[in-house]
Amino acid sequence: MLISEAADRKIDILASPMLGNSRLLSFYKITLRTPDQLLFETALHEHALDILSGICDIHVKDDKGKTYNFTGIGGRTDIFSDLPEFVYIPRNSSYRIRALTENFECAVCTVAAAQDSKPAYISKTQVKRLVSGKDNWQREVFIGLGEEGPSTMLFMGEADSPPGNWSGYPPNRHTENAPPIERSFEEMYYMKITPMNGFALGGIYSDYRCRKETSRITMYGDSQVFNVPSGYHFIAPAPGYHLKYIWILGGEAQGFGQWVVDPDYQWLL
Repeated sequence: MLISEAADRKIDILASPMLGNSRLLSFYKITLRTPDQLLFETALHEHALDILSGICDIHVKDDKGKTYNFTGIGGRTDIFSDLPEFVYIPRNSSYRIRALTENFECAVCTVAAAQDSKPAYISKTQVKRLVSGKDNWQREVFIGLGEEGPSTMLFMGEADSPPGNWSGYPPNRHTENAPPIERSFEEMYYMKITPMNGFALGGIYSDYRCRKETSRITMYGDSQVFNVPSGYHFIAPAPGYHLKYIWILGGEAQGFGQWVVDPDYQWLL
């Protein structure tokens, strides 16, 4: 919930259950110019922030009145220029974002939470970095909020796919609650593409035995959200266009990595 507004602020609500384009997750992009600031209350939701560009201070007050000050965080010029930094705010908290630069942008993802936790700042030196896939489906993955927390209902990070390299491949799903093999998560991808006139394909199909009958493939441009409520899915940036995207998984229980690959493509693992 937004409490106070800044004169030059811009808040883009790109996905939410209220808009009807997501099941659990809400996604906002916030643009501020120094010295603007915004005050939020999380209520029954937990919030995860990814600093896209610029520098900010974030001051948090939890439900017990304890304050946390995360100062001078961020610093990259855009999503392509450096590793990400993240801030996590638990439910029943308030927090203030104050821009320290003219070009501050951050992504905010929220989900209803059933448990308490503690605010946290994940610097770029704490982000887990790994290489996934190989050949023309190789990409770098950066994990900010993973299985170890501090979030209770979501995971968040970024992925970097070179031009033409498929991502989220082989196609996988996290639709059914069948731990420890599979957990039910909604997933979202916020796309950034350079040059900006490029696109990426996002594909979803619900049944690997009849892909043609259950598939949906859509072109996504820069700053658009690809939402995956369920089903097998993948992303493929167009040749010549560099894709970096924020990924978010939200569900009723933790279980990072508890998803299944389309049986016909398991040989690629």
